[in-house]
Amino acid sequence: MYNLVKIGDKSVPMMAMASTDLYYKNIFREDPIKLQLTADDEAGLINFVMKVGFVMAKFAETKSRKEMLKLNERDMSVVIMCGMSAVFASLFGTPLTAAFFAMEVISVGVIYYVGLIPCIGSALVAYKLSTFFGAKPEIFHIADYVPKLNVISVAQVALLAGLCALVSIVFCLVMKYTHFKLKVTFTNAYIRALVGGCAIILLTLIIGNQDYNGAGSHIIAAAIEQGDAHWYSFILKIGFTAITIGAGYKGGEIVPTMFIGSTFGCAVAPLLGMSPQFGAAVGLIALFCGVVNCP
Repeated sequence: MYNLVKIGDKSVPMMAMASTDLYYKNIFREDPIKLQLTADDEAGLINFVMKVGFVMAKFAETKSRKEMLKLNERDMSVVIMCGMSAVFASLFGTPLTAAFFAMEVISVGVIYYVGLIPCIGSALVAYKLSTFFGAKPEIFHIADYVPKLNVISVAQVALLAGLCALVSIVFCLVMKYTHFKLKVTFTNAYIRALVGGCAIILLTLIIGNQDYNGAGSHIIAAAIEQGDAHWYSFILKIGFTAITIGAGYKGGEIVPTMFIGSTFGCAVAPLLGMSPQFGAAVGLIALFCGVVNCP
């Protein structure tokens, strides 16, 4: 099921079921809320990626610039995708992933191959520039934990991927339900943000640490490199993220998806006969693909 989201003068189809629809609407609205409260500090790397692409298109869409750059309406979508690819690649250090993510995320179920060369080019240039200025990508070494390719290992990965698909569905539904419930219960946006912020603070005090506030990069690293993650970590992160976004704090869902996927994969992998490190890596990728619909 799809709805249309305005990008400039164009209407682009977006997924209407799942929480990513709420995310896209926040990104492409013409009057974004300026105040960003950070009960969960993760709120926004991917948000930033998407908005830069949109801003680049808005900058280029004036008549004089269109004539100077020889751009037509179709080119505007490519400009948006190039902006997304470039910023994604510079932030995460993954140029190929950045290029294909940008081509797929514009419209669910469709890949805009017209943007293949421009997106890969912009992603590679941005990645090289970021490393030139000292921004080093996060690299995980899991070669020692990758099993030999055989029927058993393929079945194990397929089963884990299937379980991650179920978790991605749960995550999207929880995000959607929490947003709806909080919006209905607290019609005033400021009261809703206050209640959500207090809930995050209270949960943090109950848990006794801040592992679930912010991006949680150290938790992801521990799961993938050391095979160390609590079995309940992915559940708590789903709750923290749902409350944060549902209460009106503007930001992303993608880095929490990586957190959820890596901790879930790390916890479940030993039950399937896999190493927790490899399971964490598979879980991170599988859940990311499931949530954003961009394999």
